[in-house]
Amino acid sequence: MIGDCGTYLGVTIKSSDFLKALGINTELTVEAALKQLRVLVAAKNTEKPNYERIYRFLDKHFDSDAEAISDEFSKCALIYVPGSSQLYYSAVEVKWRDESEVCGVEYGYLESHYPRLSSFFLESLQVDERASPRDHADFLERLTERESISEADEKSIVRSYEALNRGLNPAESEPLISEELWWSSFVTSAIFWTHHGEFWMNEVMSSSPMMPNCTTSSRVRSL
Repeated sequence: MIGDCGTYLGVTIKSSDFLKALGINTELTVEAALKQLRVLVAAKNTEKPNYERIYRFLDKHFDSDAEAISDEFSKCALIYVPGSSQLYYSAVEVKWRDESEVCGVEYGYLESHYPRLSSFFLESLQVDERASPRDHADFLERLTERESISEADEKSIVRSYEALNRGLNPAESEPLISEELWWSSFVTSAIFWTHHGEFWMNEVMSSSPMMPNCTTSSRVRSL
């Protein structure tokens, strides 16, 4: 299961009671698997198969110690993401789909590296599948600070609006993002991309939770 990463007894001992008294595992346990992950990370090991085998084992045995596994992954950087900025992440620092255009390099993205482990990351550890509406809101606010917007940026802007729109749909989001504290200040800022090639702010806000109409926007002026 853990290959050459483990340390094995060099002699054969048949007495399970003796092994137990010595504190030697006769088979891999959840506790031992988590410990081995910590050893791999501390050693800055970059052999992905070593991690895959342990993740697969933990997924298979997740129900036997779900709280311990979830707690360990939420607090410790035990998820190896090859080629990423920091290599090792906790469960709250990763997303399943690569949405680096929105979330930047501060997150690790898993799907391309562990396509067969979606059940472990998405169902067991419950990592975010994609960027949250708040991530998209932050992305739009960062774009407003840029001096120029590329065609690729414009496509990303549309995708962010689509994500925010899903957050306003009762069938897809509960609670609605319009009920969150950040929403009111967000929609009154200059985050509406117009045909003028500029971000404008909405002058007259509707009380409806639907996305404001950009045609009622007025250009932001310096105070």
